[in-house]
Amino acid sequence: MARILVVDDEEGIRSFVAECLAIEGHAVDEAASGEHALESLSKSAYALMITDLHMPGIGGMELLRRARTLYPE
Repeated sequence: MARILVVDDEEGIRSFVAECLAIEGHAVDEAASGEHALESLSKSAYALMITDLHMPGIGGMELLRRARTLYPE
């Protein structure tokens, strides 16, 4: 199955989405902020990233822009 990164500053939402994906057999990592997500992205590649758009600090759209810089493919 796929390796997925779930990014959301709200723990309940992040945990729920991650748990649902894990039940389906995916390898799931969680990040509580855009900054933490970038750290994870710098260490590992993911098939999919699910992110909240509105977060303190680095928001979802900026996170997606930076992720594309790291992984243009």
